Amino acid sequence: MKNGILDYGVGWPKIEDMDLDMLFEGKSMELNAKAGHMFGNLITKTKAIIPDLTNPDPMLNLTGETQGLVSEGIKFINSSPLNKIMRGFTDDLRTTGNGKLALEMHMPLEHTDDTKIKGSYIVSNGSMASDSIPELSKLNGKIDFTETALNAQNINTWLYAGPAIFSVTTNPDHTIRISARGHLADAGLKQAFPDLYTQYLSGSSDWYCTISILDKQSDMIIRSDLVGMASTLPSPLKKSASESMTLVINRKKNGSDQEITKVNLGNMIGAKYLTLHQNKQSKIDRGEITFNTNPELPAQAGLALRGNLETIDYDDWLEVASKPSSSTDGGTGVVLNKIDLSANTLDAFNRRLNTVKINAKANNNNDWDLVIQSQEISGNIQWQHANNGKVIAQLKNLTMPLPKPSNPNDVENTTKNATTNYPELDITADNFEINQKKLGHLELQAKEQNDNWSIQKLKL
Repeated sequence: MKNGILDYGVGWPKIEDMDLDMLFEGKSMELNAKAGHMFGNLITKTKAIIPDLTNPDPMLNLTGETQGLVSEGIKFINSSPLNKIMRGFTDDLRTTGNGKLALEMHMPLEHTDDTKIKGSYIVSNGSMASDSIPELSKLNGKIDFTETALNAQNINTWLYAGPAIFSVTTNPDHTIRISARGHLADAGLKQAFPDLYTQYLSGSSDWYCTISILDKQSDMIIRSDLVGMASTLPSPLKKSASESMTLVINRKKNGSDQEITKVNLGNMIGAKYLTLHQNKQSKIDRGEITFNTNPELPAQAGLALRGNLETIDYDDWLEVASKPSSSTDGGTGVVLNKIDLSANTLDAFNRRLNTVKINAKANNNNDWDLVIQSQEISGNIQWQHANNGKVIAQLKNLTMPLPKPSNPNDVENTTKNATTNYPELDITADNFEINQKKLGHLELQAKEQNDNWSIQKLKL
């Protein structure tokens, strides 16, 4: 036969453009295909046998081999009963590379739901990505499957420019479980996340991951002690390469349109945020980052900071945020709009505040309204971000903060202090004190000009 079509079972893709030999011998029928295709998968060898055509419950035994692009192999899986085995894992899978399918099937033609399947799929130099897993490249390995389970051992791949190995099993409840381990280098993070301050990271570290997938729901946990990875970000994210700081990321996807991620770094830093998936795009809708307390998901959109710290260096973080590679939202698509922080010390504009508590909210102009309490300052402050910024303060108490303690070994800090651009000031204080002298009510309007201060108003 030339250019034939084999429709061998309900719900299974047809084999088209077949060149095959048919043999009827006794009660049996045998088909041997020499050419054909299922979607873009080329038939290299296929045999179909019905041993007894007179049997009221005939059995079709099919063995076949195909080869083609991995994307065409995924299309075959998603268009066949094999999709049930995948439990939704392959529905949104994006792939490249080449694959070879070997399939053995025993199908009762009168009750095809009882079909028994055994097969394997070999991937060569492929890639894979979906909303449930990060992108895997240089993918090479073999996946075995039956009508009820998947199994793969020691599949080699690369993740974020580092080598990784993963295995796949199927639990009795049909949950697909992926176990992975690998080695992550700073170059891979900088390439994948250029706007997440990865330029401050150096070195590499081992990581471990487990993923459970069932019916479009997934649960991914990533762990690393970050030994070998150094960070020059300001405290509390600063660490040496030899220091252990346990990182745990838990991402749960419920359905196809949203997922919740929890992050813990060491015993001090936590985060929890909601990501929405719409129109094949993902965006963080809302979340919270906390220090020394458990994070909660905010009711409103945006990002919140909450907790207490030993020290906060606003100057250092301001320098980080001013780097050209950093976007206003840190590359996350969500903007910081609420702060509730306490600290023993706060360094800002080269001055130090002690026993500080700050409550702040972003307003409609993306400026900030703050309530601050500290040993030196208490009252309301408005921060306007235009130009070098402007501070409008209505304070109950203002004691001139002492200079920030200098570190003679910190060359970078010395350079930064010399080039700091100060904001414009509009300050009213009921009780003003400087050098332990109480001067009463203060009104001050001033701004920096050419490295000097221009005072428009000073009333004591």
